[in-house]
Amino acid sequence: MMDPVTDANQKKIVRLYGAFGAGLVFSMVPLWSAAIVSAALILGVLIVAYVLRTDAEHGSLIENHMTFVIRTIWIGSLFALITTSAASVYFLKALDNAPLQPCAEMILSMASGMSDPTAMEKYINDFMSMPCWANYWQTNLMIFIIGGVIAAGPILIYFVVRYIRGLTRAMRGYRVANPKAWF
Repeated sequence: MMDPVTDANQKKIVRLYGAFGAGLVFSMVPLWSAAIVSAALILGVLIVAYVLRTDAEHGSLIENHMTFVIRTIWIGSLFALITTSAASVYFLKALDNAPLQPCAEMILSMASGMSDPTAMEKYINDFMSMPCWANYWQTNLMIFIIGGVIAAGPILIYFVVRYIRGLTRAMRGYRVANPKAWF
C-alpha cells in the first residue's frame, strides 16, 4: 500500500495528465473554439507543471513527471513549428490557384466600376454566382489532406505516445525512466 503523501501526489499527477489529455482531444476538433480551449488547457497544464515541479522535492515522483510533461509540451511545440513550416512549403509548391483566377479578375473589374451602382449590383451578382471557391477546394482537396497530415500527423503521434507513456507510468506510481529524453 502506498503512503498517503505519495498517493496524493500520484492523484495530482494523474489529474494533470487528465487535463493534458483533454487538451489533446480538443486539439483534434476542427473548430476555433475547441482550439482555444485546447490551447488554454495545455497552457494551464504547463503552468501547473512548473509550479508543482518548483514545490517538489528533487527526485520525487512529482518532479519526475512534471519534468516529463514540461519537456513534452516544449519539444512538441518545436516539432509543431517544424512540421507546420514543412506543410507551408508543400502548400506553396503544390496548390493550384488557377480556379481562383476568374474571381480575381471579377474583383479587379469591380474596382474599376464602383462609381456606377447598377454595374456594381451586376458585378456582385455575377461574383456571388461564380463557383471559384468550390472549384478551388475540389481541385486542391488532396493537397490540403496531405498538407494537414504533414503538419499535424507527426505532432499528434508524438503527443499521444508521450501522453500514454507518462499517464500509464503515473497511474502505476512509477517514474518515467528518462524524463528529459526527446522521445
